[in-house]
Amino acid sequence: MKIYLFAFLYVFSINLYAISLSEKLTLNGFATVGAAYNDDDNAIYLRSIAQPPEGLEDDVTFNMDSRVGLQLNYQANENLHAGLQVVSKYRYDDTYTPNITWAYLKFSPESDWDLRLGRLGLDIFFRSDSRDIGYSYLWVRPPVDYYGQLNISSFDGLDFSHYIPMGDGLLKLKGFAGVGHQKFPAFGGNQLDLSDSPVYGFLAQYQDINWTYKFVISEQELNDQDPTVDQLVNFFELINRPDYANSFQLDGKTFRYYSLGVAYDKGPWRSQFALGYIDSENIIVSDNKTAYFSLGYKLNDWTPYLLLSASESDKPTVTSGLGPPTDALIASALGGGQVDQTTVGFGARYDFKENMALKFQADFVESKTDTLLLWGSGDDISSWDGENMIISVTLDMVF
Repeated sequence: MKIYLFAFLYVFSINLYAISLSEKLTLNGFATVGAAYNDDDNAIYLRSIAQPPEGLEDDVTFNMDSRVGLQLNYQANENLHAGLQVVSKYRYDDTYTPNITWAYLKFSPESDWDLRLGRLGLDIFFRSDSRDIGYSYLWVRPPVDYYGQLNISSFDGLDFSHYIPMGDGLLKLKGFAGVGHQKFPAFGGNQLDLSDSPVYGFLAQYQDINWTYKFVISEQELNDQDPTVDQLVNFFELINRPDYANSFQLDGKTFRYYSLGVAYDKGPWRSQFALGYIDSENIIVSDNKTAYFSLGYKLNDWTPYLLLSASESDKPTVTSGLGPPTDALIASALGGGQVDQTTVGFGARYDFKENMALKFQADFVESKTDTLLLWGSGDDISSWDGENMIISVTLDMVF
């Protein structure tokens, strides 16, 4: 974290600009230095399921939001472009090991067609290609209730886009397919490896000068099995419940994601609204519906904003027939893959300098205490009342 703290102090005295290495080659970068305070140390607040709770357990943590990245872009000609992005942020293995999140070639045979091959950003959110660039969005972090459980941010494969002028705006149609390459923390300190998990989907986005509409359908098949979940599968097979064994199985199961979003940006107003739904074939990470609404108003260099979000998983009941103690253990395992919470957030963004912004945000989170997908066990999870206040401050910059 020393490098982030140094950057926090140093950037006030410099101006940040992109670096042109040659006529065709440019270097860009971005960074966020963030501190987050959790008022209840019985439960550890997670920005996403990609973060292990071990590094977020302090009352004030710099690990949740801090990150730094570099982008290298090469424009060979009007038809051929190459992009590379490397990001260092707190990750599944409790380190800041840099990760290549983009590495692609883009071919544009016509002005209305793009084809990209390589490691690509998964385009299922607003501004998906800038999800790690805190400066690009209004808040301290994207709404956790909505985005926290959908952290497959890039994949290895291809996508193609077609652009169609329509009215006063532009319609973008895009298809993508490939395999994941990320790992996530799993139950009992294990890791879930999605390196060979197929992912594909389609989106339609219409954008004019003020409005953006985006609809996404995507699907992913898991090709890994968590060892702890595997023990449950073996247990159900042992007691002759193949139906439950199949429901708990992760390997080979499919998750379908549907999203519909609307954004409005005119004059001083900044607003977004989105609905999401996960259709799961697995009972551990069950079906889920989620939504968020954001409204901001720019006053010179300040933009105060309101952020509302919610997420609710289906809660299937599983009974083993072996009595309450065994059923309680099964219920606890199910709760580890579920979300049932709402968040009311208030914040302000201060664009105090070119390419830099300070943000302040207070989130009031209410969660059911038996749904822990977006929480880690703190000092005493059994004493947690499900109500947390998260106070965050970030410095975002791009160059």
